[in-house]
Amino acid sequence: MIWSRINGCPPAIVLMLLAGAGLPACSSAPKPIIPDPQMIGTHYATRAQLEATGDSLRATIEAYGRGSPTAASAEASLVKLETRLEAGDFHVGDVVLLTVQEDQRWTDTFTVRPNQTIELPDIPAISLYGALYSEGPDRVRAALSEYLRDPEIQMETTKRVAMLGGVGSPGFYYISGPELLSQAIMLAGGPGQNARMDKVELRRGEEAIARLPSDIVQSMTLDELGVQSGDEIFVPTLEQANLFLRNIALVIGIAASMVALVVLIF
Repeated sequence: MIWSRINGCPPAIVLMLLAGAGLPACSSAPKPIIPDPQMIGTHYATRAQLEATGDSLRATIEAYGRGSPTAASAEASLVKLETRLEAGDFHVGDVVLLTVQEDQRWTDTFTVRPNQTIELPDIPAISLYGALYSEGPDRVRAALSEYLRDPEIQMETTKRVAMLGGVGSPGFYYISGPELLSQAIMLAGGPGQNARMDKVELRRGEEAIARLPSDIVQSMTLDELGVQSGDEIFVPTLEQANLFLRNIALVIGIAASMVALVVLIF
């Protein structure tokens, strides 16, 4: 807390005064960090490729010794890789675009459910748990083979992401994980005239989990940034950025006034 003790005033008193001061609502600023890439390996990497990557990471850990910075980085990547291999790539809210040549009932879009299944008409739900994106078509093809002989399918998975703030057409968009974040913003009409592309935020629920510098916006994909279905990409405008700064200044001003009052009283 930046004013944990000012002018000898106990912090509890300062907090009590601030709580009753009727401060304007103001969300805390997200940390200006670059999140570690969540996707270890490419979007369509095979299981054999990822297992080979895992072997390479284990060799790095052994060569450098546990506790070294290089080994620590390799260990963190290995944890993410093993999680991907176990749980697979499909997340709740992902949208699967499926084309089945032999049966139009199953040519449609299907949302991944909380138990990592998709529900096609007239057949049991198909589980995608543990399947990589590269394995998804084979998983669906195997399920449909119970009803069709050698089904021909095409399958693409997208994330449902809200593009908000200073973009040309705010709203929800279905975007593929390998897309660059900058391309996703262009899909939403591109940045507006007053957009602050150096302060783009990745939001999840009610929390802004990262602020993304402009070079990261241009160079990293949704997969690499760990964007999930249901997340928001918020592009602030110059006015919104200035409003946040004014709110911060107002909070600091009120805090200083309250501290001065406490000093006079005590």
